[in-house]
Order: sequence, then structure tokens, then C-alpha cells
Amino acid sequence: MVSCGLDFYEICKNGIKPVVEFTEGAQNYESFDPGMRARLVSMWRGEDECFGCEFDFSEFEGYNKSIETPIWVGKRNDESLKWSETLYYPKDKIVKFYIGEKEEEFFVLIENMKPFLDFKESNSRKSYVQWLEERYLKYV
Repeated sequence: MVSCGLDFYEICKNGIKPVVEFTEGAQNYESFDPGMRARLVSMWRGEDECFGCEFDFSEFEGYNKSIETPIWVGKRNDESLKWSETLYYPKDKIVKFYIGEKEEEFFVLIENMKPFLDFKESNSRKSYVQWLEERYLKYV
């Protein structure tokens, strides 16, 4: 089961760019609301058992806007804005932040990762791509 920063790092290291859905914990980063989606396009090792994460939400922008909540204070203190209505909303639809190696609270997989999970279970010494190619060749 994929559940923590280290698991997601292993997935990205093997060239997979999974679609994730953000949970309540993501609100700490003042960007994604719970339920919003993005593609995890890369991860890198940071300091102190942390991983940097880069998310591209361009393919989910319409969906994400449909579930945004107005929690940002506008120029007038009495107005509430959605993230997409603020200056903090990235024009390139890319968001980066750090998570801990063992943290589980920010996002979850929503794609079928069965092939990768089977690869991990096999304890193969091959790369993920080599393992997939080998399995593919068995069926052609």
C-alpha cells in the first residue's frame, strides 16, 4: 500500500507520475483544498528526512475550481476569496512543497497502481521498466 512520502518517492523514482487527491492535511500549505487533484510530476530528497514534491494541476483545474472554498481574505477584510482568485494562484499551474518521509496526511493515490505494487511485492532486482517489459513480453 502506498501511504507515505517514501512510498511516493519510490513511485516517482521509477518514472511514474501518479494522480493524487489532497486530504485535510494539505490545507497547511495554503494551496490545495481537500478533494482537489493534481499529478505528482517529480520528487527529490531534501534535508532532514524530507522530500520535495512538484505537482501539476493543469489537467484538473476545472474540477479543482468546482470544489474550492473561499478561505482567503481579500483586499477588504470582509471579502473571502477562493485560491484561484488570489495572487498566490500559480499561472503555470505548478505547486511545490516539502513533506516528511513518513508523513501520510497530505495526499492519496487515486489511480490504479496495481502494476507498481506488484513490482514492489516481487522484490525484483530489475528496474521497474525492465520488470514491466519482461511481463509484457510474456503476453505478446
